[in-house]
Amino acid sequence: MIIEKAGNTPKPLVTICCITYNHENFIEDALQGFLMQETSFPIEIIIHDDASTDRTAKIIDKYYQQFPDLISKILQTDNQFSKGMHLVLGNVYARAQGEYIAVCEGDDYWTDPAKLQKQVDFMQNHPECSLSCHKVLVDHEGQPEKNHIFPDLEGNQVFSRDEMYQNYISATCSVMFRSEKINELVAFLEGFKVGDMPLYSFYLQYGKFVYIDQVMAVYR
Repeated sequence: MIIEKAGNTPKPLVTICCITYNHENFIEDALQGFLMQETSFPIEIIIHDDASTDRTAKIIDKYYQQFPDLISKILQTDNQFSKGMHLVLGNVYARAQGEYIAVCEGDDYWTDPAKLQKQVDFMQNHPECSLSCHKVLVDHEGQPEKNHIFPDLEGNQVFSRDEMYQNYISATCSVMFRSEKINELVAFLEGFKVGDMPLYSFYLQYGKFVYIDQVMAVYR
């Protein structure tokens, strides 16, 4: 495993966490979406490549060389997902310094330069909430007739844990959560094959889920 951290920058308010594997055709869209963010606060970007066999790691390294004070990279030499999703997410989340963590996998991307600012503002105005999400465009590659907006909800809303039971309203690339109890989350994730639903379940123990009715990302 190769770890190279960002240089001397102010402590970030938001950490962007990106996990990727064989996304050479998509990872630049994700990175550009991170870099175009306009915020009143410092951010950091942590990218974890899970031993890709294509050019993904080389593309990440190119951006790391251009933005060494903003981007930290973790390049695995041995695939971690095959050993457990908690190892992949643990490698990233445990290194996050931000008060908030924003998630986007390497094949998705953000489209609104104010996305992070809007989510932070919303969550700071709703201290009872531990997570937030927003609308996305679901992009079916090569089948544009299937593209659609998700979820089918109108207006900003706040959901309790009980209201979220058996309801799925968030694409992973839209999620931001408070980094409190991050070590407990990493331990909780062990044994799960996916990272999104366990994440929501864990943090809904401690707060509500804010939904922002704006399209600010593309989920492939």
